[in-house]
Amino acid sequence: SPLEHMWSLGVEEQFYVMWPLLAFALRGAPWRLAAVALTGALASVGAMAVAYTPGASSGRAYFGTDARVHVVLIGCLLAVLVHRLRSRSDDVDSPTRAALHIGSLSGLVLVGGAILTAGGDSTWLYRGGFALVAIGTAFVIADAVLIRNGPLAWVLSALPLRALGWISYGAYLYHWPIFLWLSEARTGLGGVPLALLRVAVSLALAEVSVRLLEEPIRHGSRLRRRAAPLAFVAAAAGVAVALVVVTASPPVPEVSIDLTAESPRLVAPPSSLLSSFAPTPAPPVPTATPIS
Repeated sequence: SPLEHMWSLGVEEQFYVMWPLLAFALRGAPWRLAAVALTGALASVGAMAVAYTPGASSGRAYFGTDARVHVVLIGCLLAVLVHRLRSRSDDVDSPTRAALHIGSLSGLVLVGGAILTAGGDSTWLYRGGFALVAIGTAFVIADAVLIRNGPLAWVLSALPLRALGWISYGAYLYHWPIFLWLSEARTGLGGVPLALLRVAVSLALAEVSVRLLEEPIRHGSRLRRRAAPLAFVAAAAGVAVALVVVTASPPVPEVSIDLTAESPRLVAPPSSLLSSFAPTPAPPVPTATPIS
């Protein structure tokens, strides 16, 4: 499905409904709020471990709100801790600075290793692995936020990374349908060239989206009365066309039967055969849920 990656937004929206109510109920008691976040995160890690069965479908453990909300709650715990540290002093003492550097470096290694080696059915991810990735990400964020003059903050402040962060929300929204649409069958490309094309189109669309849609909404800009209906119709038509294009099956190539083989088999030109029988790509596995 071109909308399969929207599951993470569903988890976030449910969180946005419940967390403000808890924060309001526990206002003035940040450590109680942190305790709630920690308790909820531990319960969620347990729910994921229970829901996952090796060798069976991982969908329930992967998509379930109860099983995945711990990565967001770890971010809530981080927010409370950072707020408390900042309220005491703008400077971070040497032991805390050293701990943050060690934790962030370990977090980068852990996240990078997970990206390179883990798959959607890697058992260790469902046995606390997702929580470890979230904790590693939390250390990276804490290091960059609390130690503004540190090496990690300097690296993450590089213009290309800041530009990517500015369009990251749109890039996530658009990349998956773009990846499905720009298939080998439709483009005639494969490997690195196809990957570069997909990334380039996704980032370009995200840039247009943030300038014409996201930023105007954030800053309270409104469409003119006459333009609003036209924009709605254009958006609806765009979504409909995208769904049709993405879900449409590519043409079936001409095939024949190779009777010279030891066992008869269907054959076709290499490019056509690869495009027609290549497996559908699996949905992306996030290493960490946005914490903000």
